[in-house]
Order: sequence, then structure tokens, then C-alpha cells
Amino acid sequence: MLSGMERVVVVVPVRNEERLLGRCLATVQDAAELLRTARPRVRLDVVVALDRCTDGSARIAATAGADVVAGTWGTAGAARAAAVRAAGAAGDRTWIVSTDADSAVPAHWLTGHLGAAGCGTELLLGTVEPDPRDLPAGVLRRWHALHRLEEGHPHVHAANLGVRADVYTACGGFRPLPHGEDVRLAAAVRARGHRVLATDGVRVLTSGRSVGRAERGFAAYLRALAGDRQTLGAGTDRPGPGYAGSGQPWPRTGDVCLRWGRTEPTRGSRMSENSISASRVIDAPADAIFDVLSLPSRHQQIDGSGTVVSGDDQRIQDVGQVFVMNMNGEHMGGDYVMENTVSGYDRNKLLAWKPKPQGAELEGWEWIWELEPQGPGSTLVTETYSWEHATPEAKEAVSFPLFAEGALEHSLERLAAAVSEK
Repeated sequence: MLSGMERVVVVVPVRNEERLLGRCLATVQDAAELLRTARPRVRLDVVVALDRCTDGSARIAATAGADVVAGTWGTAGAARAAAVRAAGAAGDRTWIVSTDADSAVPAHWLTGHLGAAGCGTELLLGTVEPDPRDLPAGVLRRWHALHRLEEGHPHVHAANLGVRADVYTACGGFRPLPHGEDVRLAAAVRARGHRVLATDGVRVLTSGRSVGRAERGFAAYLRALAGDRQTLGAGTDRPGPGYAGSGQPWPRTGDVCLRWGRTEPTRGSRMSENSISASRVIDAPADAIFDVLSLPSRHQQIDGSGTVVSGDDQRIQDVGQVFVMNMNGEHMGGDYVMENTVSGYDRNKLLAWKPKPQGAELEGWEWIWELEPQGPGSTLVTETYSWEHATPEAKEAVSFPLFAEGALEHSLERLAAAVSEK
């Protein structure tokens, strides 16, 4: 069952994590010991990527015996990629495993990953669970109510992700993004038809702190669950009882999914405290997709919310342009008109606009579409619904988010269909 892989590379990005890095590397070492017992001929490398660290993280990594690479990458995605490069991870006999410095892995983490790889898995998406000692009970209950910790789960977490090295390379690796490098990689892997396993069998414990290293990362999501009204923990230095080092995952909990970091075939979504994003690889060139997005009269075809009735026939061509959409929704009492000011325009790459109900002083939220070619005839499309800059009046009048991830995912499905019809 563990046949095939000859090498495992563990990558850990670090940005001033002296409080929690020791715990992380200690649990990785526990997992390494179990792997050496089960597969003594498998080579194991642990690479820590120190990104602009000014604390004692370098000393902790060196003491733990990890390989260290240092740089000023500025994002977790770029640091992860740098660790992979430093290890020289390549080929179909090397398995790359990613986790985070504020996480603690179970003792069977590496053997579990290699077991899946030996059965033909090319990308493993594992679950994570916030440390209950870091969170108020109410926030922890909300988190569990919104997450499916089970086989076939819909989540993507770089803190618990494994991928075969040749697949990683073919799919572009970890991108130097401010957030979401894991979702992008998973979407690219799925788009190429590789075998993906979403499992709860190697669950990782992660910090429940409210202030993290990525602006829209896991900590920001926990703040959103808390409504930014509660002070959350800063993380603890020891693994929870019965979890890291025990070789057993915690009991499964939760039966409702908010799709935090969700991926299905060719897609994924992510929610932060001020925005929701969804991504999907569409089998069409970027110019064909942009052609649909930039014509408001076709927006009813791609609407995932069920509120768009019709739009202008004039094509969007520049920032500052205003186009009108006829809308209908119970939340507005029926028919209404939305005036949209174009806030971003880069032909075949980016299109964004800020809606405003006609005759109302409510504004500041934004819809953003980003297109990233994935090869001939294939494009990664990301749709973002952001209320970060909504006015106080808008935030008081509108219960953001007015639309959930499902609406964005449905919109991307409709966009794919609209492009294929052209």
C-alpha cells in the first residue's frame, strides 16, 4: 500500500513563528519516526522557508534539524514554492507535503499521505481543525457547524495538502499570491484530470488565533465567525490531548458546509471577513470569456443569484464607465435598477465594477472577475464579491454578505455554459 514513493518533502513557510514553530516541527518529527519505521528506504526532507523572519524562528528550525531557506518573498505561497525549489522536489516518485508553522500534525500524517499516494492519489486534500483552547466556545461551535470533517469533504487547506511532485510542476505549483495559493493549485490539478482525494483521515490541528500572517487567511476567517467582537487566543505551544502524536484523528463533527476553501472538480471558493471568492477552470480562452463578461446584456446568462433581469447593450471598455442593470429581488421589494461603475479594467485579464441602487446612497461593494490562462483553450476564472469598502450606511442597510458562495459557484457554472454557447 505504501509502494511507489521514494522521497517525501515537507514544506513549512514561516513568518516570525517562534511561539508555535517548535510544536509544529516536533509533531512532524513524530510523523517522520513512524514513516521511517514503516518505510525505512524512503528519503525524508523537511524544508522550512523563513520569510523576513526577525525572531528566533531560524534557531528553532535549525535545532529541529530542518533544512532552512531564507528570503523576502512576502507571501506564504511564494515561500512554499521556494521551499519546494530548495528541496529539488521533482518526478513521479516524490511526494510534496505542505503544512503551516502554527499547525500540529498527527503521528500517522506522513504514512497516511504515502498510503494514499501508493493507491494512485496525485493530490491529497486533508482537513484541519482549529485548536479548541484558542477559541471561545461559541466561535468553535459555529466553526464546527459550518465545516464537514469527513471523507469527500469540500475543503482546501495548505496546512494539510500533499501532491506528487511531477503533478505539482505540471500544474504551476504554489503561486506567489497573498492568499489562496492552495485553492489555485487544487483547481489546476483538477482541471488536468488528476486523481484527487479529499480525506479526514490525516486531520491537522491548527492555531485558532485571530491575528495570522496572511491578510485573508484562516485567522481572518475565524475573526469573521466571531464577528470581530471577541478576543480570540494567540495560539498554544503544546498539541491537544489525544491528537498530535497519538496517531488518531479527532472525532468527526459538523454536517453543514460553508465551503471555506472549497474545491470540486475544476473549482474552489474561499470566504474572509470582507469578501467571498470562487474559482473555476473554464475550457475556453480568456478573450472568449472576457467577451461575455464585458457585455452587460449577457449578464443575465451568468447571474448566479437570480436577481438580474437585463442589462445594457453597450460593451464595457474602460474604468469609470457606468452601465445599468435591471434587477428583481425580494430583498429590494421587487423590481429595481442598479447603476454599476467600472472600477477595474484590463482586457482579457480583469474586470470589476461597483454597484449602486439607483436613487439610493448605498455603495462601496464590488464585483471582481480575474482571468488567468492555464494553457491553450483553458482559463482559471476567479469571481470575488467584496464589501470591504462598503460605506457605513451600506453596511447598516445591507446584511453582508447578501449572497453566499453557492451563488458565485453557480455564476461560474453559468459563465462556462454561456461561453460554450457562443
